[in-house]
Amino acid sequence: MQLVTPTGELNTRVQAQAVLAETLAQLPDDFDKAKRQVQKPEMLNYLDRVQEKIAALAFPEEVKQAAVRQEGLRRRPEALQGENAQAAARRGVLLMCAVVLAKVGPVGEQAVVAVRDILRRAYRASSLVECLNSVLRMQQAGHRRMSQGLLDLKRLWWNSHTFEAGRRRKTTPYQRLGIPLPEGLPWWDMLKLTPEQLRDKLSTAKLAN
Repeated sequence: MQLVTPTGELNTRVQAQAVLAETLAQLPDDFDKAKRQVQKPEMLNYLDRVQEKIAALAFPEEVKQAAVRQEGLRRRPEALQGENAQAAARRGVLLMCAVVLAKVGPVGEQAVVAVRDILRRAYRASSLVECLNSVLRMQQAGHRRMSQGLLDLKRLWWNSHTFEAGRRRKTTPYQRLGIPLPEGLPWWDMLKLTPEQLRDKLSTAKLAN
């Protein structure tokens, strides 16, 4: 299910499903719940999105393919190592990709940057969704029903609370986004303010910072 296969190729839904079918069949019945979860169609949506974004890039097809193949092999250096025929062939493919990209000059450089950015953001988006889902699952365990109003309330609390440990300690999510909150104003007191009052307090806090 990784974005790049062990051979340095960009993964696809069809390839990932084939690997899942082969792998999950080896797991005992105790893993039935996990197997059902992993086989949900939405679990592989990120692979589809990456393919769609790359297809939408405004570069010649051969340039896009060279950039994708080069980036895939760059992310899988172990696929290039060794004296076997497969590793030697991949090193040859990497060399040809470099030639194709070099021949088109700045266009090739732009394609490499664009493809690399798409792949990098795919991982970020996937991790973000997983983090949000883990938080929501914990909240659902304590509430029978999660309404939109309750989600909004929890979002306000989360974005206003101060991290106590880690690299983000002593800051809030809002602060890290460049949104300073008024000093000494608890999040529940913000609910009592009118939009105009809140706007004034946020403006004052921004000027103070």
